[in-house]
Amino acid sequence: AALATAPALSANEQLYRALTMLGSTNGAMRAAGIQLLRQHGDPSALTRAAGALAVMPADSQIALLGLLEDRAITAAERLILPLRNAGDPAVRAAALRALGTAGTAESVGPLAEAAARGTDEERGAARRALRRISGQRVNERMAELLHATAGDVRLELLRAIGDRGVSSLAPTVFALTDSADEAL
Repeated sequence: AALATAPALSANEQLYRALTMLGSTNGAMRAAGIQLLRQHGDPSALTRAAGALAVMPADSQIALLGLLEDRAITAAERLILPLRNAGDPAVRAAALRALGTAGTAESVGPLAEAAARGTDEERGAARRALRRISGQRVNERMAELLHATAGDVRLELLRAIGDRGVSSLAPTVFALTDSADEAL
């Protein structure tokens, strides 16, 4: 019934209803809240919904992170980044996946760290995100971090550069062959 009345509601009322549903103790109600956002959530509404990520149940967080990933809502990046340290490993992995499309150059460092130090699922999600992330300065940020990091994080950045086929960074990568970094 809640979904049937949604088109008659204003955008703010729809968002309020969806957020109320996402915070419910009833799993079916939470699923309906995501459906409401999926059907009626424009980028602005989804960004505002992301503001409540920290207080949602884990399954709502995962579902909303998936929606942010699907829609590539980069405005939500600052709200997604803290969830890479969430207590629930599934939430952490969902946040890392979301950063693959919703992230910017600012996400490169945290993604490289997760690819180097996370659980197997987190490492895989972070590596895929590093391949997918786009936007201005992403490749430049990778090059900057190559010089500022070492060990496994640097290896993950090198892997990402190779996976992305960033030939413009070949001189930077080749310069690292003389590095004293034992991980290389």
